[in-house]
Amino acid sequence: MELRDVENLTVAQAVELSARRLPEKVALIAGERRVTYRDLLGMADAVAVGLAERGVKKGDRVAVALLNTPEMVASYLGCVKAGAVIVWTNPAFRHSDLLFVLRNTQPTTMFLPREVAGFDFLGMVRELRRQVPSLRQLIVDGLPAPQGPREEDLAAILERHQGATPPAVTMDVRKDVLFLQHTSGTTGVPKAAVHTNYHMVRNVVGVVNSYHGTENEVYIGHLPFFHLFGRTCTLNAALFSGASCVLQQSFQPAEALHLMAEHGVTVQHVAPAHLILELNVPDFAAHDLSSLRTGFVAGAVPPAETFKRACDRMGCHYLGSWGCSEAFEGLVCDYDHDSLEMRATTAGKPLEGFEFKVIDEAGTTLPPGQPGELCVRSYAVLTEYWRNPEETARQLDAEGWLHTGDVAVADEEEHYRIAGRLKEMVNRGGMKIYPSELESLLDKHPKVKEVCVVSTPNPVLGESICACIVPKGEEKPTLAELRQYLAEHVARYKLPDELCLFTEFPRLSGGVKLRKFGPGSIQDQAIKNEARERVR
Repeated sequence: MELRDVENLTVAQAVELSARRLPEKVALIAGERRVTYRDLLGMADAVAVGLAERGVKKGDRVAVALLNTPEMVASYLGCVKAGAVIVWTNPAFRHSDLLFVLRNTQPTTMFLPREVAGFDFLGMVRELRRQVPSLRQLIVDGLPAPQGPREEDLAAILERHQGATPPAVTMDVRKDVLFLQHTSGTTGVPKAAVHTNYHMVRNVVGVVNSYHGTENEVYIGHLPFFHLFGRTCTLNAALFSGASCVLQQSFQPAEALHLMAEHGVTVQHVAPAHLILELNVPDFAAHDLSSLRTGFVAGAVPPAETFKRACDRMGCHYLGSWGCSEAFEGLVCDYDHDSLEMRATTAGKPLEGFEFKVIDEAGTTLPPGQPGELCVRSYAVLTEYWRNPEETARQLDAEGWLHTGDVAVADEEEHYRIAGRLKEMVNRGGMKIYPSELESLLDKHPKVKEVCVVSTPNPVLGESICACIVPKGEEKPTLAELRQYLAEHVARYKLPDELCLFTEFPRLSGGVKLRKFGPGSIQDQAIKNEARERVR
């Protein structure tokens, strides 16, 4: 893929190139459905017309909280065509998570599912919109009956505007905002990273070229597209190349193996937890994965032996990789030259257009072999955090270096090994959870006197969320009780996996600050306590 062919295009225009070249080729596979490139662009046009009909203008924020379906992809591309600023939203969010995102970005319109895994997502949004005056319109995938003129079924829009041509919108691909991606930083308060079409388009080109991707690839799309990793490396990589993408609404390991075998999948991008779960499927050997060629392993530091075992048992040339919501995919192992050991133990070398360095606490650049904070500078680094100049200045310095908060070590050939994190986040299967959010909620529970949330080792997900509690009074809380309490406020993946009860917490000298880490710390005691309660 040549950068010069697409660098001045929007995401939608890059997909249109594939549609003009391969109009009848299948772009998306979803169960029994086959959506060609021609059909996909027609659906996207219908969405764009529907948005214009509702008064959505260039620069208006539109929240998208849909699972991996053809309708989600069409909504995405339709928003791009309309010039809207997409506010990517996790369908697993619950009241507290979602309300923060909506208040922070003030969207006028929202694409959402009727329900998610039996949860009444639409009902929750109907309640929350009273607290978000900007949110005027809901476009619902599977709407049973509209409650007034401000709600409409997505399928009805697609049907009504079939064959329509959306109004032309002129976009400056380097300056106009394409989307907002929420992420948590050292403060634990979510922030919205601002990105442009150019950030996305150029990074997709680098990603695809790193493993010699072509139109003959078949991608498995189980990474959520509302996350940057899945949207960049799976969805857009497939559509920009003229390849096909097999959609899975949510990752199920046995189903993923079946889909890869059935459709001859060649590229699977994953977090380490995906590989572990797939390898542990009882009838793993019954699935023919001979078509599987390559894929990135990113989102968390993979156990080297798991990486090697996946390469061996799947017959796949996996590549270590690193990216973040603020800077896209920036480190990738060399497909042609890096050894299995190098691919299993490092995140690779900088993609074209990326610079990296490792610094100490004083900001001095460290030589190879010494661990420090990983910093990145590139065309793809966020423009800013949405309406948050203080956090922008804190993490993006005057020379354009983004301070990632990750600890890394470089070698002489500029391979980077990710050694850990400066932040206190729990990395649960690639999903980042900041303890202070859960602690602030659990602190309000009537049975909780003190709370500290830490990570504990998890053989599949990498880390578990352990709620460490000093009970208030004689009645002790149970794990199920705390999970039920939190479920009304946060996404399911943020719920504690474990509960460890303490009579009192160890503290640092002075007796005020909790001793969270190190020998004898809260985390250390929790890990050693075999009696801690776990989710069954």
